[in-house]
Amino acid sequence: MRQIDARNYFKLLHRLDVALDSLTNFICTRPCCNWRASEEGPGPGNFEDVFWSHHSYVGLSKHIWDGKRLTDKEISLYENDIEHGVLHGISTYLAASISEPKISDRLVKRIRASFDSNFRKIDGDPYDHSIANDYYNNPTADEKLVPCCLFHDMYKCINPVDTHSHDTNLREYFPGLDEVVYRHSAPVDTDTSHPLVKGDRLELLRYDNADDWVKYDKIFNNVDDDTKELLLFFYERVRPVLQKSFKHRDERWVRHGIEDHIREYDFSSTMYPVLSSLENGGLYDLMVNSAEGETYWAVELAKGSLGSCITRKKGHLHQTICKQRHMGKAWEAWELLQGKMPLKEYNQPLNSCKVRDHLYGKGQRPMSDWIFTHKDTPHRNIQPVLDADLYICHDKIVYKLLHLAEKIIDVLYGVKFRNEVQS
Repeated sequence: MRQIDARNYFKLLHRLDVALDSLTNFICTRPCCNWRASEEGPGPGNFEDVFWSHHSYVGLSKHIWDGKRLTDKEISLYENDIEHGVLHGISTYLAASISEPKISDRLVKRIRASFDSNFRKIDGDPYDHSIANDYYNNPTADEKLVPCCLFHDMYKCINPVDTHSHDTNLREYFPGLDEVVYRHSAPVDTDTSHPLVKGDRLELLRYDNADDWVKYDKIFNNVDDDTKELLLFFYERVRPVLQKSFKHRDERWVRHGIEDHIREYDFSSTMYPVLSSLENGGLYDLMVNSAEGETYWAVELAKGSLGSCITRKKGHLHQTICKQRHMGKAWEAWELLQGKMPLKEYNQPLNSCKVRDHLYGKGQRPMSDWIFTHKDTPHRNIQPVLDADLYICHDKIVYKLLHLAEKIIDVLYGVKFRNEVQS
């Protein structure tokens, strides 16, 4: 697999983090979704009088407010189509933002500049309609890009028979998008530098056989070598973690964290788990119905790759992944780096131990069967992981993507309901 220096890996994580935040805040700027507000302060406003209105004058819904309403079935098809649905839409924007990080940086600034408390200094002040209307009626190119990325292939999901005209037919459902989205499958020359077209072409790298047919000189046109390295690593090592976590988000997963100091762990192994220098071999004598000579390893079970019994919590409210730079006991390798897979893919009997409340797996599986997520750690700790052949991503990136996907579907149902009331 492709290798990367830890500094560039963290640069990639930062670009993904900002891009995901920009999309989420474009839908919701309340504390439930505004991660950066909780870390950097709530945003602009009159702090002396403790007034801060988190509401924004920009957002996603207005871009998809008109057109033919989506049915419940069509929304579900879009949500669950791994190749062309919400995951592909988000990833298209992520690819564009990795390639050109100023896109998501500008969108974040635009959202924060439109916070209500920039214009209403105390609760009860009247709204300035000219300002609100100006934001509403004059979306920036970065605002217009969001719905284009998210929904450009939606027609493929809801009408897979008519894929050749999926871009032009999108106008039937969303007539108010940027014109480039309605011709993105056959872009004109002036479209080739548009972030939607660039992101969509980069998304071709998600296919395992991309090397056989993707024209790399075309998709990497005007992309510098450092950014190309980030994009290739994203598609080979990071995006598979996001895709598997999303695809199996409603299923049960097994997880096993490494039981060793991270710089003493044998990452050269092609199998996982690897026997640890910290393991107590005598424990296996207490396994119920144990097989002589078998290797057993501790299992956590939970719904989704980041279920509450898989990802350590901070207190009783916050998961570590939601608080950047807070490690708690994540220094322990058991929490720092976690291998996991859907239970149905593990598809082996689990075992019980007389002195443990959790269950055990046994034997080893190829490293390529697992995805790995990690918490905050210095460069010197993560480099051995990056040098190994692992599908790898930070917990918070996985969490934010899953949360964002839900918010996008929430908006679609909200707009659909509005259309039902109007009809």
